[in-house]
Amino acid sequence: VSRIAVEAGALSVTAATPEARRAGVRIGRISSLAMTELRDTLGVLRDRETAVCGPGSLADLPSLVAGSGVDASVTDRVPPSAELGAETEYAAYRTVQEALTNIVRHAPGARAEVVLALRDDVLLVEITNGPPAGGAPVTGALDPGEEPGLGNGTGLGLVGLRERAALLGGSLEAGPAGDGFLVRARLPRSATAPGG
Repeated sequence: VSRIAVEAGALSVTAATPEARRAGVRIGRISSLAMTELRDTLGVLRDRETAVCGPGSLADLPSLVAGSGVDASVTDRVPPSAELGAETEYAAYRTVQEALTNIVRHAPGARAEVVLALRDDVLLVEITNGPPAGGAPVTGALDPGEEPGLGNGTGLGLVGLRERAALLGGSLEAGPAGDGFLVRARLPRSATAPGG
């Protein structure tokens, strides 16, 4: 949409006829309005996500894990004195939330471990799970084309986690680990999302 606004601005100045220049002005106004509406919509969606998921801090992880339906342990190696950015904590929370949700879906009955560690200025978040109860293969519960262990049936769970980590200047990897699955996020200690 921003590209349309730029092109329309150029058209309103460089077009050969007055009609084309006026059209460029109109397109520019419409695209600017569309960008404003998109920003407002994204703000509402972000507020709604926060309301649904709760505050989403590391302090909320024990209750998240306890209510997940996954037999999971939490090892928190982040010192209580560590100061983490709110965006970093929220990204860590969402990563754990998504991974646990997908363990329930794709590896029911599997044991899992959540590990948090601070290494220099990077928060490391790892969620590993073993095979599902009964030893069924993890891939047996997947939709065609979906990656094991993550995703909500649309394949967007993994994409969303990677995009969230990348937006903050971090990274996320996910894939098979032994007879289970591993999700590992590396997030900057104090991250701020662009424009936030």
